[in-house]
Amino acid sequence: MKKIRAAAVQIESDPGNKAANLAKIRDFVRQAERQGVEMVAFPECCITGYWFLRHLTHDELVSLASLPDTFC
Repeated sequence: MKKIRAAAVQIESDPGNKAANLAKIRDFVRQAERQGVEMVAFPECCITGYWFLRHLTHDELVSLASLPDTFC
């Protein structure tokens, strides 16, 4: 069995600010890559934040759920 180096990251999301949250995620992924990490786990909803979601409209939720093409 091949061993995999993994990392878990706990971050504080900026609610509704996908760009800022994705920038944080990118920074952590790059740091992990430099350390030889092959798999990085982030908390659920770390891209969007949590508590404010219940107050959003359907269209606002769809917008938050979409990742920008430049992320991938």
